[in-house]
Amino acid sequence: TVRKALVLLRSAMTQAVERDRLAKNPTRTVKSPKLDSPKPNALDERGRAKVARFIALDPSTRLNIGFGLALYMGLREGEICGLRWRDVDLERGSLSIEQTIGHEGSRWYVKEPKTGGSRRTLFISDVLIAPLRERMAQVREEAVAAGLTRDELPGLFVVGNVDGTFMQPHYLSSKWRKAADVLELIGTQG
Repeated sequence: TVRKALVLLRSAMTQAVERDRLAKNPTRTVKSPKLDSPKPNALDERGRAKVARFIALDPSTRLNIGFGLALYMGLREGEICGLRWRDVDLERGSLSIEQTIGHEGSRWYVKEPKTGGSRRTLFISDVLIAPLRERMAQVREEAVAAGLTRDELPGLFVVGNVDGTFMQPHYLSSKWRKAADVLELIGTQG
């Protein structure tokens, strides 16, 4: 509230200077108050164990692959939804974050990661190798049934659809919230 008020006051003072009503802007040296960074509401050990058991019930579904990539590898929603099969190397046990899903208004699109540090190669958690293999086999079957060629498979999204569309991050997060409610998860901040 204070920051917003300061922005509005600065704007008004700038206009007053531009209209020769003030000689100088009295707010130009006023610093905005710092916002407290919220503490992450991470899962505690019991919460992580509940999620792991939930994922293990059916580990190769699109959603559970997404939940597993978040839980075991720390991937963000946009990174999970933007991950393509060409960026997953199950033989070496690694995956590369080369793109993410972003949005502007109601439009969702594939984009570059925000920073150089966001573009990275990670080792895949051993817990995820078998579910990813199973998911890949499912995608191959669906792709063949849809008439896709072998060359088109690497371009598909890991948690996306065989028609080449990606899962929207807000869909993943809404399903996560529902699962978290059902599992009665409580983060470290309550």
